[in-house]
Amino acid sequence: HRLPIRPKHLRHRISDPECSTAPVAHSHYVGVLLLDSGKFANDPPGVMTHVRELLSKTGATVQSDRVWLDGKLAYPIDGRRRGVHFPVYFQGDGHANTEIARQVRLSDLVLRHIVIRHPEVMWDRLVAAITASEEAEAPKATAKTTEATAKTTEATAKTTEATTSVP
Repeated sequence: HRLPIRPKHLRHRISDPECSTAPVAHSHYVGVLLLDSGKFANDPPGVMTHVRELLSKTGATVQSDRVWLDGKLAYPIDGRRRGVHFPVYFQGDGHANTEIARQVRLSDLVLRHIVIRHPEVMWDRLVAAITASEEAEAPKATAKTTEATAKTTEATAKTTEATTSVP
């Protein structure tokens, strides 16, 4: 039996025994995923974990990620009018884009995505900026929550005073 003739662009993969064992250089990538806003609102940690697992299945190493924007879309995508933008900074091999695109098509949480190879020159600064902004936002959110709780407690105390002082 004769084997079918392979196209030229596939021949080197079959005939080169070192091709499958040769190390592939890891590149830096920035990916922005547009997530289903309704599913994200119901379970934010679960959706974020799903996205991280999706990337780790492809062999990517996530350096930093965050929820960026939850807003109205310019046009409906799969019948949804709102979406959450989720930027992710990660490292992966040269085949990362192809494998991530395949995993995203299988996911029902991701509406759209874009992955861009990023030059290494500014990589550390970008990751540090994302991480620093996450850390800076956390105390602000906690302070706002504490302030709102204090105002609510104060208003409740005043209402209770006014109610108990009336004969």
